[in-house]
Amino acid sequence: MNKTSFDETVALGVQLCHTGKEPLYQQLAGQIRKLILSGRLAAGQRLASGRALAAQLGVSRVTVVTALEQLVAEGYVEARKGSGHFAASDLPEAVMQAGRSKVSAPPPAPARPVRHLPVPFQPSGPDMRLFPHRRWARLMQQVWARPCDELLAGPGAAGWWPLRQQIAGHLRAFRAIECSPEQVFVTPGSVESIEILSQTLFEPGQAIALEEPGYAPVRRAFARAGMRLLPVGIDEAGLKVAALSACRPEPRAVLVTPSRQFPSGMTMPLARRLELLGWAAAQGRYV
Repeated sequence: MNKTSFDETVALGVQLCHTGKEPLYQQLAGQIRKLILSGRLAAGQRLASGRALAAQLGVSRVTVVTALEQLVAEGYVEARKGSGHFAASDLPEAVMQAGRSKVSAPPPAPARPVRHLPVPFQPSGPDMRLFPHRRWARLMQQVWARPCDELLAGPGAAGWWPLRQQIAGHLRAFRAIECSPEQVFVTPGSVESIEILSQTLFEPGQAIALEEPGYAPVRRAFARAGMRLLPVGIDEAGLKVAALSACRPEPRAVLVTPSRQFPSGMTMPLARRLELLGWAAAQGRYV
């Protein structure tokens, strides 16, 4: 059976409602996800370019790129530098069965060899030339021309309410996390968040598993809280979940960066994420 080209997505039933309440990129991401789960887009199959897909569906390229970025973050699509986007090649059978339609799926494509690309080892160094200085200055001028009282008096311990609303909406759209603004707490950064969690959820001396290699400032934050650090190796799919059972003492929690592992930049596939969540549920641990 010949694999269906993603250039024929319209024939496969991808239809976007331009007048509906759901954003176009969410509609597109949801329909591509269903095509992958049903097997109509085979494992490892290459997707059309963002430009071609935008032309087919009558949407902007930004809409297509945003949808693909969401699917990459969720693990349904793989982004390969210089080659494009591909349907994930290692989705677990349980996930495929849940989304499979009555139409028989084509056989999966053979796995491609992993290419080891050079990785820059200088963190926290974005290209400052890309920062929109003029736009930033204009927006700052607009806000501070008539600042609201809350901005001047302080946003409160949990953060500014409009910002918490926007963060909750972003998490729903890009990470499929259902949360309310009341559950969002704004901190100065990831290290400060770790320090708050350490004091809230754990006792000094308890163990936590971390990716090796991983983000050093977060490790130091856990160490300051008196936690025992258990480094766990990574492979091309991220943290090795099977190695957690060999950790001594048993970790109370595990810290991972699934959407963009530090410092490798890899995205944890959905199969590995489900494996990690299964381990945490069985052991009663935090992730």
